[in-house]
Amino acid sequence: MLNPEIEEVLFRLDSPFNQPRDPSSPAIAMPVLFAFCRSLPVAKRSEVIQEMRAKSSMRLLSTYGITMGAAAVRENSVQRIKDGLLGVVMEGGLSEYRDTICSLALLRHSAEKLGLDPRSVFSEAEAFADDRMHTFVQTILSQDALDISAYGYEEGTADGRFCYKQKRS
Repeated sequence: MLNPEIEEVLFRLDSPFNQPRDPSSPAIAMPVLFAFCRSLPVAKRSEVIQEMRAKSSMRLLSTYGITMGAAAVRENSVQRIKDGLLGVVMEGGLSEYRDTICSLALLRHSAEKLGLDPRSVFSEAEAFADDRMHTFVQTILSQDALDISAYGYEEGTADGRFCYKQKRS
């Protein structure tokens, strides 16, 4: 059973669909949600994540990895990559699997830009992955060389800061 604080977080994750857009929703929701999930016993994680998916679309999490991948590069932060991975894995590719695949590819790219071993960085999030997400993660990790342009993205800058941009056709 989910506690009231987590119920509120799930509502915030759906806020673009339930209420006027609250730009602070993801910033408030994500740390609470991730702390809660990381505190769960491993045996309960899948069950609780399934319960959360039943109560919330968690759509914001499907593209959260793109945002966190860029933030990781700007801040030289492995934690940003791990948070992005956790969000993407929790959403489970249910709203739009292509966003999920792109997020995973950009998170791997970010890890490599920081000189990190992607397999090591992805290991925590894989503990939360169901079979479908495990397949997505392994598909991204098994590629010898990852070219983000194959996923429709390129490196860029916005307001003088590193970002990932969708390639123009």
